[in-house]
Amino acid sequence: MSRAKLFATLDPGLEHVALEELRELAPVENPRVAPGRLYFEAELGALPRIVMWWRTLNRLHLVLWEGEVRGLHDIYRVVKEETPVEQYLEPGMSFAIRASRSGEHSFTSIDVARAAGQGVIDRFLSAGLPRPRVNLEEPDLEIFCELRDERLVVSINLVGESMHKRWYRVYNHVAALKTTIAAAMLRLAGFRPQDKLLDPMCGGGTIAAEAGLVRKGIPVTFYGRHHALAMRRIRVLEHLWRRVVEETERVRRSVVGSPGQRLSVCMDIAPKHLEGAIANARSAGVDDTILFTVGDAKRIGRFVKEAPNTVVTNPPYGHRMHRHRLDELYHGFLSSLAEVGSGIRVVFITSAIETAERAIENSDVELIERIYVMHGTLPSYIYVLRT
Repeated sequence: MSRAKLFATLDPGLEHVALEELRELAPVENPRVAPGRLYFEAELGALPRIVMWWRTLNRLHLVLWEGEVRGLHDIYRVVKEETPVEQYLEPGMSFAIRASRSGEHSFTSIDVARAAGQGVIDRFLSAGLPRPRVNLEEPDLEIFCELRDERLVVSINLVGESMHKRWYRVYNHVAALKTTIAAAMLRLAGFRPQDKLLDPMCGGGTIAAEAGLVRKGIPVTFYGRHHALAMRRIRVLEHLWRRVVEETERVRRSVVGSPGQRLSVCMDIAPKHLEGAIANARSAGVDDTILFTVGDAKRIGRFVKEAPNTVVTNPPYGHRMHRHRLDELYHGFLSSLAEVGSGIRVVFITSAIETAERAIENSDVELIERIYVMHGTLPSYIYVLRT
């Protein structure tokens, strides 16, 4: 099986977590980390397993060409003469160029896309092949041209929509946690399928749902409505897509209807959000792994009778709350948790950094690590603690 150059788009700040997960899934060579990116090499035969199980992945790209370029004419020449697009863009398929650039240039990303797109068309015409169709809205194949200073990477998107758009989310909490960040936080907590997990401010239940997928061995491509589209449509990758479908079906038959242990506790003070969390968990097929309860995160001991192994949560950031109430919430959460038990691994994310730092300093918890991440547009920290 031939090797491929690949790169993944990830949540900035969590690249090391994603690389650790990838190495558990497949042998990789020459990994290179950039902000929100992970470049690596792997066997093409490893793609089905990577696409199915890499829970912290947003998108996966197959690199067609990379190197130094000098200007738009060079970009056009590289795509026309050195990029084997015809191996993947088959007759009857449409394509779109998605371009981005950073650095000092006398041209825009639109100019990059225009030059690359003309290069694709002229490559086909010069080889006597039918002119490929352009479809900017819903292309069969997305070709990415990423220019950073003078370095150009030309790639194809293997997974369609970002993998963080999980199929199960039928209730959208106003401050929903990105699923890939939730998966990374579970890894930072050292979460194992047999662990007792508590999310005392569960909102729409993303963390408990992601933990349930791990517990029941459900892959992220479980229903695959919009994932791995390129693998589905490209003939040279079609056999790999069939393996994804076959393996997903095998897993689905083994888990649908199989009862789970309710080792996760999903708690929220708002009944409306808890109902949404139940709907999401039911949609994911993991509601039988979760105990749902209305409760106050400042008084965890009143609602949780058995100490959890891990606590992972996404508390309010204070955009709709006065500062003194936010301070009270964070301090009450950490203090009541310390009273529940010692040695509990705690992971939470927040953009209310000053509030979090004060609460940690004034509570009986040990700070192990803080990781800077971007949660959407919000600069945030993930805190890893121990009671």
